[in-house]
Amino acid sequence: MDISILQNLVEKYTVDEISQAEETLLIEGQMPFDLNVADDSEALDLLSAATWIIERMASHEQSFDDAFQRYMSK
Repeated sequence: MDISILQNLVEKYTVDEISQAEETLLIEGQMPFDLNVADDSEALDLLSAATWIIERMASHEQSFDDAFQRYMSK
C-alpha cells in the first residue's frame, strides 16, 4: 500500500466522496480519481483504508500517522 497515495486521499476527499468513488469503481469499472495504482483491487484497498482512517481521525482525534498505525495493526 502506497502511503503517499493514501495520505493524499485522506487529505483531499471526504468519506462521502470516497464512498462514491468505490461505488463507481465497482458498478461502472471506472475510477474517478487518478490513483496511479496497478489494478482495481489496489484502488479498492486504498479507498477502504482511507475511509477507515478518516473516520478514526475524526472519532479519536488522531493524526494521520497514528490512525494509519492503528489501521495497519488491526
